[in-house]
Amino acid sequence: MAHNVFVTVSSQPAHKPKKNGRIHPMLGGLTLPERIAYQLEKQGVARVDLVNVGDSAEILSRTPGPKIDMKCHSTDSLFEAIKNADISDDSTVMIIRGDRIYGAEILKAALSVDMDAFGGDEKNAEQNEAQGEAAVDAVDIVDKSEGSSSSVGITVVRRSALDAVFGEGNEEEKSSGDKNKGVFRAVSEQEALLKWAERKKALVEKAVTDDFWHRVEDKADFKPARDALFKSLGKSIDGWVAKHFNRPVSQAVSKRIANYPFTPNQISAVVFLFGLSASALTLTGEWIWIAIGAVIFHFASVFDGIDGEIARVKFQSSKFGALLDSILDHIVLMAWVLAVAYVIHWRGGHIIYLISGWVVFWFTALGTAVVNYNQITTTKGGQPMELQWDFEKEENKEKPLAKFVNSVRFLVGRDVDCVVLGTLAILNILKPIVIISVTVAVVYFAVVVGHQVKKILTKESSQPSAG
Repeated sequence: MAHNVFVTVSSQPAHKPKKNGRIHPMLGGLTLPERIAYQLEKQGVARVDLVNVGDSAEILSRTPGPKIDMKCHSTDSLFEAIKNADISDDSTVMIIRGDRIYGAEILKAALSVDMDAFGGDEKNAEQNEAQGEAAVDAVDIVDKSEGSSSSVGITVVRRSALDAVFGEGNEEEKSSGDKNKGVFRAVSEQEALLKWAERKKALVEKAVTDDFWHRVEDKADFKPARDALFKSLGKSIDGWVAKHFNRPVSQAVSKRIANYPFTPNQISAVVFLFGLSASALTLTGEWIWIAIGAVIFHFASVFDGIDGEIARVKFQSSKFGALLDSILDHIVLMAWVLAVAYVIHWRGGHIIYLISGWVVFWFTALGTAVVNYNQITTTKGGQPMELQWDFEKEENKEKPLAKFVNSVRFLVGRDVDCVVLGTLAILNILKPIVIISVTVAVVYFAVVVGHQVKKILTKESSQPSAG
């Protein structure tokens, strides 16, 4: 359902110039109106009107910025801005409080509102006055999680209802628009609209419970809102170590650098060079440098999450960035294991360890190349290659063995591997590092190639035969 979208900014920090001259505060590298514009763009909205934003230059002139068409209105009246936008009476308008951060599902729920589904048409209204009076003119998006009932600051309304409140209503309804002067007028008009709809019994609540939102109306709101925003950047596939150690550390760093003009790919490159230093230190053969290299190797894994977090929080995710990150991660792993294998050989270890180090290198490289090739060559409408074990498939999840494997799988993820391998290196127990790594590399290569062969055979068998 398409809506005409208006974002109203009202918070005091948004209109109070900062020491650096910035009008709007930055949250995760973006101003609040920018963040909402990016989210609306991802939902397919073509244009957003900004009301009461103060100096709009920093929003409209940032490069790169959201591709969505943004127009700033000089008036501080929401009603006047909507009226000047020349929207037809039978259209719907979505009004968003710009002093909030929203999760994607909340905006998706608001954009899915179909006003025509809630009330009767004009013909039915003429036939049944009660039904006409019950026609819904406004829908308020309400958070119903944990027993609460709070408006998140998003309203969907019929264009004609705005005239009833601020234009052609009775004196009491007209005055509600006249009393609200100054920089808060737009939001006050939104609140007056909701009160009018509630008084007329023309307000419906669309409840959301599965996503976050947070006020950013004053200085005290800023830190909790930032924490909530970055907490939402975690991944469902995070293992135990990633969830309880890696992610909190990487997010702590991401929070502090998000407002600087670092790109995710630049961060990937820095973390890559940092990770490679672990291999260089290991090649010295001295225990103290091997131990320091192991610590660096582990923290390279921890910091590896920063580029993805910055990409998601700034809406800079790309297929190229994901591929680059994957390739650089594997190079760091391969180089470190190969360095350990060389140290074992130099210390008089059997040559099989050196050979195993090269097996890890090539099997991991070839497996990664196959996966990345599938992602790069994805056809329009197709999906990138996904490695899915049988116990991950929906039809198998209830089987006893699958339940057991799913319950313990996060204990053997990459995050745990880095802790185990790094700990062995610190303790100067190097041979198990190569043994574990070569086992994982061979299994990884076999699964990737097996998946690709199966994919090719399945595709060939589905082709119609000639003649």
